[in-house]
Formats: sequence, C-alpha cells, structure tokens
Amino acid sequence: MIPDPPSLDQKTGTPQETVVTPAGRLPKDQVMHVGPGQSIRRNPDGTYTIIKNPPDKHEDNGADDP
Repeated sequence: MIPDPPSLDQKTGTPQETVVTPAGRLPKDQVMHVGPGQSIRRNPDGTYTIIKNPPDKHEDNGADDP
C-alpha cells in the first residue's frame, strides 16, 4: 500500500504529519488521545478539557444486591 503524501501547512507550506480521526485526517498537533472512560468537556471560556467519566449507574461495583 502506498502511504498518503504528507499534507502541507497552509501558512508555511511545510509538510506536516496527519492522523486519522472520526472527523477525517487532521494535523497531529491539533488532536489529543481520549481514552476509554474519558470524555471531552467544553469550558465556558471556549477551551476543552479531558475528564474522567462518572461511574455508570448500571455498572457492577462489586457490591452485593440486597
């Protein structure tokens, strides 16, 4: 398989590394890994934070049922 050619930075014209995301190919410096059990929250100031998901109410927490 022939790899895709690197995309070019629109400002400088230099090659940049891209990664495949659900939104398509994006520059590597514009994405961050979000792992299992994590979500992204948009803050009031417009920034984003990766947060840990709250425990699922239906998740088995190891407690005995009454």
